[in-house]
Amino acid sequence: MAYGRVRSALAHATPGLLLSFLVGCGRAPSVGAELARPPEIRAADDDHAQEAAVDAAEESASSVAELRSYAVYHDDYARERLYSWTSAEQVQALRSGGPLLVATATSGGRPTAYIRALDELAEGGASGAELARALRQDPVLRRHRYAWVSGFATVMGLGPRGYGDELIAIDLAARAWIVKLEPAGAEPLSVVDLEGRPVELAQAVAEPARIGAVYHVRDREPTPFREYVICNPAMVAGWSVRTPELAAQLDRERRLVRWLAEDPFARLPEGALREPSASAWARAPADADLVGLWRASLAFDNDRYRPSLGNLRKLGDTLAGAAVGGAPLVSGSVRTPP
Repeated sequence: MAYGRVRSALAHATPGLLLSFLVGCGRAPSVGAELARPPEIRAADDDHAQEAAVDAAEESASSVAELRSYAVYHDDYARERLYSWTSAEQVQALRSGGPLLVATATSGGRPTAYIRALDELAEGGASGAELARALRQDPVLRRHRYAWVSGFATVMGLGPRGYGDELIAIDLAARAWIVKLEPAGAEPLSVVDLEGRPVELAQAVAEPARIGAVYHVRDREPTPFREYVICNPAMVAGWSVRTPELAAQLDRERRLVRWLAEDPFARLPEGALREPSASAWARAPADADLVGLWRASLAFDNDRYRPSLGNLRKLGDTLAGAAVGGAPLVSGSVRTPP
């Protein structure tokens, strides 16, 4: 049975993790030490070591798979489940029947980078100008909520403050489309469905009511960032806050960050800490290493998300401070995580 668990764990391990596992399991004591131990104790110790190695390999394989699931690339960004941080006051407003999408073009006192990018495209003659006008002018698409594919990647915010300590899970409708807005790209606007299949711009212009979110990319800014802008309440299948499932999600993310801090990222070279995260955002590689997966999972390319021990500990502590108690609030159809 133990050997079956070993095979299962190793089948999902990355080459680096596999090497570490095999080296750990293959390290033998000296001949003198072998003779000094009674056989029954030696067998028990060996079995315990093997079980510990199997457990470590399984945790590593599970953590790698978890991190890989959070990686987002400019050529792979179709996601059904998104997460948005908010405040206790906004949760209370939701409980009182308020809307999920509350941000407008000037909620912060001036147009956001998202709105400014759409306005520039709408006024120009570049490809996608008509779709940009639809995103700006269609009354169904005027209110927004900013989100990402995990909680940990945005919990400390882009600026000096976070966005709140309440995490909302949001599921897009299966028929929703996602627009990619990449103002500095060769193709500033493109569209896919939730399976990642391309949608013609003309079709999106003709059916803007199917647009559920915009993957907004600003990877050439002084501080590169990206975000999902949920923009259509009709394309939200459901949302939830303060549920046991969300508490479990936060716990998984905390354990992932803790594992990275204590094991693979504990001894990263200085160069790995300085390399910009945005360098990993463009294309999904065939075989990304753990540092590459970490960078690809991030929404913000700033110092506080560099994978240093201090940053990871602070990130884990911030996640631990998230609100998980209180009466659950669920609206619509919410997907049950696997």
